[in-house]
Amino acid sequence: MIKRLIPLLVLLLLNNFLSASNDSRIINYSTHIQIKGKKLITSYSYEIEVAKQTDDYLSNVQIPYKKGWKINIKEAQIMDRNGNCVRRLRKSEITTRNQYERGLFYSDYLVKTFNLRWNTYPYRIKYSYTVTENNFIEIAHWTPAVYRDIPTEYAQLNLDIQPSREIKIFADSIFNYKNSKLEDRISHHWEIKDYTPHTPEAYSPPVSEITPKVVITPEKFEFGYEGSFNTWASFGHWISKLNEQSYDLPLYEKQLFESQLPQKRSKLDIIKSAYQFRQKNTRYINVSLKLGNLKPYSASYVSTNKYGDCKALTCYMKALLESQGIKSYYTVINAGSNITRIKTNEVRFQFNHAILCVPLADDTIWIENTSKYLPFNQLGTFTQNRQALLIDAEKSKLVKTPILRKENQKNIRNLNIDIQPNSIVNFNLKLNFKGEDAAYIQHKIAINDTTFLRKTLGQNLPFNQFKFHSIKTSNTFENEIDLSGKGQAISNYKKLDNLYVISSKWKELKELEDPEERQLPIRINYPQFYIDSINYNVSPLKNLKTKLPNSTQIESSFGYYKCTISETDQGFNVISELHFKEGDYSIKKYPDFFVFFTQINNYLDQLKTIISD
Repeated sequence: MIKRLIPLLVLLLLNNFLSASNDSRIINYSTHIQIKGKKLITSYSYEIEVAKQTDDYLSNVQIPYKKGWKINIKEAQIMDRNGNCVRRLRKSEITTRNQYERGLFYSDYLVKTFNLRWNTYPYRIKYSYTVTENNFIEIAHWTPAVYRDIPTEYAQLNLDIQPSREIKIFADSIFNYKNSKLEDRISHHWEIKDYTPHTPEAYSPPVSEITPKVVITPEKFEFGYEGSFNTWASFGHWISKLNEQSYDLPLYEKQLFESQLPQKRSKLDIIKSAYQFRQKNTRYINVSLKLGNLKPYSASYVSTNKYGDCKALTCYMKALLESQGIKSYYTVINAGSNITRIKTNEVRFQFNHAILCVPLADDTIWIENTSKYLPFNQLGTFTQNRQALLIDAEKSKLVKTPILRKENQKNIRNLNIDIQPNSIVNFNLKLNFKGEDAAYIQHKIAINDTTFLRKTLGQNLPFNQFKFHSIKTSNTFENEIDLSGKGQAISNYKKLDNLYVISSKWKELKELEDPEERQLPIRINYPQFYIDSINYNVSPLKNLKTKLPNSTQIESSFGYYKCTISETDQGFNVISELHFKEGDYSIKKYPDFFVFFTQINNYLDQLKTIISD
């Protein structure tokens, strides 16, 4: 009986290997961390099944690291569908290159790469390696999500640490956790099974914010200087010490700046002049060397080279203001158009950008130092409406950047259309931009990017085929600009016998997931406000009657949409307004959000005017 069971057991085990789904998966992802003196040693182990050719990218292994770190690749092999090793990696197959990033001029970040691709599916790859770091302010930032679209069957994190070493642990409750005390160390263990990563959804927070994670930091650390994660003030004090040698503005730069200041000037005049001086004389390039990803290059470095990253340019701007006796504060922030909310109760490094805060008696000026085009005292979508850490030595504290206002986000389109019987229309389009958008358009005008201007106008036309005869721009107010174009197009109306059907649909809303499929909450990062006016001249279509669609108004806690349609002497006018309110909304609110969008889309689809005999 036992003899008969053994082949059956082997068959079942083999079947288990072969019966993997048609989808690729992370079979096992293990991370083990230990600290020896000032060294952080992290070992990684992966076993991945590649199920189809489109997932071969999983076999292209990349190991990022920094100069000075020690990388030891222990194992790398390919197994066929029967579990047999068919190839082992040779050392000669491992390449090393710079880990280039967008806007990166030079970096000490490197990446080791190798490929474990096989030609029959499914196949499995296994590899493991160890990374040894000498300086660190974070022990672990671990998630079970290895790839965004690939599920993880099993993931674990292990930390072995001496009882005398003080650490801070921030872990989501989704993990199974246990710890054990041994003679000379404490072992912490987290694990999770059958984890499927979240995928981005329309109007959702960043997936990185929602992904479950374990973050471990030392209570105290030494990285350039001694620092502590005890409070936001203590952490800010460490950044302050790291920066204290970075505000050395050369005398010639100070004199050059002073020569361009008006004789009669207020503090606000000086700050604005400094901002314009920085925009004119420097540019953003990311330079990351040694402590460069945390420690800024100095104001003198920027003065000499005329470039710097966000940290260096912020120090340069701060030094310009200090040369005129104006106090300002280096401020770190988590930047991005889709806001990642920092966890204010977790004192750890959660920032990726630097800006400058300048408090005045009756106002606070916020300065973005990497932009060539942003208006003075305006944070764009990249840094508005979020927590940031203002650096003021022992008085460092969390502050919140101002939110973009509805009126500053208003986009206006005015379109006049003359409809001809021969399917040709003449059009006159004017777009009005404010704030960040206006500044970007102005920047494109300054560099004579007519291709961009034509594309921007074209994206706002309801025609598939069109030609511009002329394009012009004009400034109506400060931080506001008009972009206009005249031309001809193939008509957007359909002729059915003696009927003309004219669609006035002017905007495509984002496609939303069905409520049954939605997994993530809603985030509208800033107010969105659109006003649209289309004036149709149909007088060339003589002796015809016009049947207009009904006007509408759709109200919601998320915003509103309204459309007013009226006859004119020569045709009809369609005026629309669409407003989305800024805010975070729970998943329970999503069905209401979906209904709001559906009502708007249904109306837009039916927004047709019929002209007949």
